[in-house]
Amino acid sequence: MSDYAKYTKQVNMVLDYINAHINEDLDIKSLAQNTYLSTYHFHRIFTAAMGKSLAKYVMRRRLELATIQLRNDVEKPIMNIAFECGFNSVNVFCRNFKKHFGMTAEAYRSKWLQENSKKRTLEHIMSPQSRSYSHYFCTQKTFKIVTMFASD
Repeated sequence: MSDYAKYTKQVNMVLDYINAHINEDLDIKSLAQNTYLSTYHFHRIFTAAMGKSLAKYVMRRRLELATIQLRNDVEKPIMNIAFECGFNSVNVFCRNFKKHFGMTAEAYRSKWLQENSKKRTLEHIMSPQSRSYSHYFCTQKTFKIVTMFASD
């Protein structure tokens, strides 16, 4: 196995670990130990493979997860979202959220709700019995079916 393939496999393992443990403390030393590389070497490989440092990658992933929660659970307090996404402090979350998105988490949620209020209202008004599912059906009129037969 080439060094490139080995390093790619190690970085992918770390990415899987990060996604599974995003709400936990993720320090470079323990992640490097999982790849059996020194902290220095792991940092160089991860940064080269991902185009950003481990800390910046983890921060971005946590903020992405927070935006999903801000949109999907509009009643959940921002403080709870911050802790569920792995932030140790609401202040750290708010500062990084504003730095990354250019607005506060509350403003992001409000803007998203405002932009999507017409869609959400329609979904809540319509009962499950009256919903139209015709948009799930294929609109293509003809199909090209290819069958393969094994010759004996």
